[in-house]
Amino acid sequence: MELKKPSEAANAVLRAPMQYKSQLAEVSTTVAAAIKELANGKYKAAAHDEAIAFYSIGARLEPKNPVFFSNRSACYQAKRQWRDAVSSAREAIKADPLFAKGYLHLAKSLLQLNSPLEARCSLEEGLQVLKSEGKGNPQMEDLLKELLAKESTSATPAAAPSANSGAARADKLKEQGNAAYKAGSYPGAMKLYTAAISADPGNGAYYGNRAACWMMMQQYERAVEDCTTGLRHDVAGELGKLRARQATALVSLGKVERAMDVLEEGITKGGPHLAVLTEQRKGLEGMMTHKRKAEDALSKEDYRGAKIALNKVLTTGGMEHNAPTLLALAQAHMGLGDYYEAGAVAQKAIAADPNMQAAYLLRADSLYYMGETAKAQQHLSAALQRDPDSNAVAKRLKELRSMNKQMESLSAEIKEAHSRRGYAEVVELATKGMQIDPQNKVYQGKMYLTRAKGYNNLAIKQKGGGDPRVEGNDPEEQKAKAPGSWQRAMQDASKAIYYGDDTTAPYMLRSGALQGLERWEEAVMEIEECISKGPGSQDRSVHKKLEEAKFALKKSKREDLYKLLGVENPKTATEKEIQKAYKRKALTLHPDKQSGKTDEEKAVAEEEFKRCNEALEILTDPPRKQLWDEGHDIESIKQQMEMRKQRGHGGFF
Repeated sequence: MELKKPSEAANAVLRAPMQYKSQLAEVSTTVAAAIKELANGKYKAAAHDEAIAFYSIGARLEPKNPVFFSNRSACYQAKRQWRDAVSSAREAIKADPLFAKGYLHLAKSLLQLNSPLEARCSLEEGLQVLKSEGKGNPQMEDLLKELLAKESTSATPAAAPSANSGAARADKLKEQGNAAYKAGSYPGAMKLYTAAISADPGNGAYYGNRAACWMMMQQYERAVEDCTTGLRHDVAGELGKLRARQATALVSLGKVERAMDVLEEGITKGGPHLAVLTEQRKGLEGMMTHKRKAEDALSKEDYRGAKIALNKVLTTGGMEHNAPTLLALAQAHMGLGDYYEAGAVAQKAIAADPNMQAAYLLRADSLYYMGETAKAQQHLSAALQRDPDSNAVAKRLKELRSMNKQMESLSAEIKEAHSRRGYAEVVELATKGMQIDPQNKVYQGKMYLTRAKGYNNLAIKQKGGGDPRVEGNDPEEQKAKAPGSWQRAMQDASKAIYYGDDTTAPYMLRSGALQGLERWEEAVMEIEECISKGPGSQDRSVHKKLEEAKFALKKSKREDLYKLLGVENPKTATEKEIQKAYKRKALTLHPDKQSGKTDEEKAVAEEEFKRCNEALEILTDPPRKQLWDEGHDIESIKQQMEMRKQRGHGGFF
């Protein structure tokens, strides 16, 4: 947009993944406005194809904005592409059934396709919309008069109209409307029902049919008005269905007590729909009971009970889009820590009532507690643009910005401390980070994981004797501290899992700490749990770590051959030193030195002497010694040597 390239900006918005659509709402509106201006310029310059292309982009950006469809219809009319003009006009009406200009474009285009009856219906519906708003449109009125005049002059004088001709035409239009309604074409069905009303205004059922269309388009006030008008023609309760529909529309508007009155009136009047009205009233009474339970549960912070009761409330006809109820359910989800669900339900509340600031705040909090701080700020900024005077939104946005600034600053400090291996400082900084917002579980989990890494690296450093560059560093004292640091690393990794970290990192840290503490079997079990119950099932690196841990466990169980021979410095011992150690040991174990001992003691010495011989054979043979130093046990060394022998024969042949 800054580069004055609205088309490319629009494509960038349209290509964005679905999870970012809500965050792009603000910029999408800005881009759409620029696209509209560009398209209007092309239309004025008679560049209709280019204008159509731009209006189509705008329609994709704002599918609920009828102007883009209406203007595109005008372009098609200029090109005399009447079917496309009709299609775009209908899309404009579908986007907003109260957009009167869409009906005018539709009528003009239908006339060109020689469909005067449909054109008249469209004009009548558009004028009905304008009348409900206290407005008029001279162009539509004149065109309608012209059509009516043509209809009257084209009638055959000899054929006198029967008393039932209007009713018959109305019934036929109603049947067409029913077919359109079943096909999901509610604006089209509404136009046909309106035409039926015009042909037979005394039939109350037609108003109920049109009310059903208004309800499908979530225009509940209009539905209530049509039901009220239709019920004026109710004689003996035969229009009880309208009362049921009117009650549902009133419930959708939050007017439950008025809905109960409407149902009570219908029950008193009786008629064929008495059972239906009675059952609906019973359902509303049950809904009110569940609503009271939910309110009581929320006041007591019984979020699970509130969630159950509110879900029952929302199953009642008319309550599924009730913004206050949706907001209460979102609050229950927040209380349970179900942040994703809380955000999704809060978004539904916003869709039901775009001016509900509490829903914007709750959705922003859900994003923030999921670690999406930037998105939460964007969401609050969009809410503030809708209502600049909202102090609650402005205050929360200021708080989030302040906390985000602290988090970013702390993150930079932790990264810098890690780079210079200041692990004790990392631990200190992570502890400090936990105080920024104790309610943010995702951030708490992140800080616990960071501190676990700090403790783990600190333990490795301590086991190596600490930093020799530090004055007064005592290597033995540092080594003694390592187990404690590993214990803290394990505790913090467990906390990270508790706070919702679903990565493999905390499991690997726990396993590493257990290995540092030489708790080899537990280390293996930790990785196995990560694979079977945690997030490591498909992670190859985790499976590799499991093999390494199993190898370390196996290594821990083997006898130390160096220790068996009495070699003082295994890492630096030469072959000569190993042989010398063997000779010293052999002198004490030789059968000639066992005289005077019991048979059992002689057997023990003999067995140890055999093991010493085997140890000498391994530690003085470079290939075998290398395998031993790598961690292989005696059996594994034999297998490895046999495999090498077979490969050698294979190469010879």
